[in-house]
Amino acid sequence: MSIKWGLLWYDEEGTLEEKVRRAMERYQEKFGVVPNACFVHPSEVDGAVTIDECRVVANPTVLKHHLWIGEGI
Repeated sequence: MSIKWGLLWYDEEGTLEEKVRRAMERYQEKFGVVPNACFVHPSEVDGAVTIDECRVVANPTVLKHHLWIGEGI
């Protein structure tokens, strides 16, 4: 999976689910589209999970407490 368009989001408070939902809300406000992909640091998730319609995947290039969220292809 890759992201063709995204938003880098920093958030160190709360659970992964809370972080992803906040990032999804901001992405939708900014771009008018619900994101369907999110990359996070491997310490945040083991493998991949789905939160709402967004697939959350571990990616070692993403820094801790950051989320790369957007439209995946």
